[in-house]
Amino acid sequence: MSVSNWAPTCQKESDWTVAFGLKRLAYEGGPGLDSDDSKQGDALDAAKASAWADPRMTASIVAHQQTFSQNGGDLLVYFQSTWTHADGYYQWSFTDNVTNLSTPKLLGIAQLNGQTTPFPLSYGTQVPATINVNSPSIKDNSWNSSVIFAKGYFYSYTIKVVTAGIFKVSVDYQSTGTSDFSLKVDGSQLAAVILNSGSGTTAAFPVTLGTGLHSISFRIGSGSLSLSQIHVS
Repeated sequence: MSVSNWAPTCQKESDWTVAFGLKRLAYEGGPGLDSDDSKQGDALDAAKASAWADPRMTASIVAHQQTFSQNGGDLLVYFQSTWTHADGYYQWSFTDNVTNLSTPKLLGIAQLNGQTTPFPLSYGTQVPATINVNSPSIKDNSWNSSVIFAKGYFYSYTIKVVTAGIFKVSVDYQSTGTSDFSLKVDGSQLAAVILNSGSGTTAAFPVTLGTGLHSISFRIGSGSLSLSQIHVS
């Protein structure tokens, strides 16, 4: 898979993990040339062998790790270190001999291990910012394209913190009668917000955030309300 096609998948998976305060780990990382159980012949085996040993594989390893990290990935586990190429098996191995550590795949790993600084995070709305409620990163009513302010509905917004510190979160609202919603950061309750009839901006709730990806989310409680903007200052 090209890195341009993989990036949106990485982003969506990060949206779901940060919404619940989790870390994103991926198992069996690295390019795979699926096994055909020796059923597809020597021509396909030769193509796999050529791709596995292609020097461009080194750059592919590095580029995919960069895409994973820059889009919120925490740990990409590589699999598997060694396997013989008997019967055209090129599915996962990084080398076919434990004494050969200079295969294109392993050279990519060596290049990554030699880096002195991590890949910078490029995904998420950088805060301080004002976020449009109608553009959630994830929602639990994926069948509906719009944001619905009905009891129990959940929406989350992925943010990026470049400089750690204390931030304040407030929300613009309109309420008919008394209503309420829960406001969360990284899946943990920040405030149970009770609204009186009218419109305005909630109190600003302080939260300490480290560098990296985080989420601000809300779940609608009771009453008739709508929310329009989230302010992170």
